[in-house]
Amino acid sequence: MVILHVYSPRLSLSVRSLEDLSFCSIPAIPESWSITPTLVSQLNLFAGQLYIRNYEEYASLCSFLGLCSRPPDDGMEVACDGFINLSTSVESEPDAGMVPVRESCPFTRSPVNFVRMVIALRRKGQGFTTSHLGKILNGELILADHFY
Repeated sequence: MVILHVYSPRLSLSVRSLEDLSFCSIPAIPESWSITPTLVSQLNLFAGQLYIRNYEEYASLCSFLGLCSRPPDDGMEVACDGFINLSTSVESEPDAGMVPVRESCPFTRSPVNFVRMVIALRRKGQGFTTSHLGKILNGELILADHFY
């Protein structure tokens, strides 16, 4: 069985997020169907989504990219782009419900420059530094209260 899903990356805060893949699906998806958060995060990153729905998704994306999502603890070696050097850092306990960086990050070197270049190519000269993804790629931390 095949289901056709409509998807578009969220390029503005005023646009509805389509990342749950339930919008205009043909045929309609069953109530029990869901998509894994990791797959959604990777799809959004590949498609060039600029805005994130909530702090948990922000922390999950940062964890996948190996970036620091909160002020670093003692013993944590963090580069200027926010990449956590996992070989020398002592990782602190993750927040409740968060996946530790060591378990979710497939990168041994910072992917920030590559992701920034891909997003810049997708944007075709339009700026994105004020978006959530732009702030993440510039090494800025986004606080939890920013999403509420």
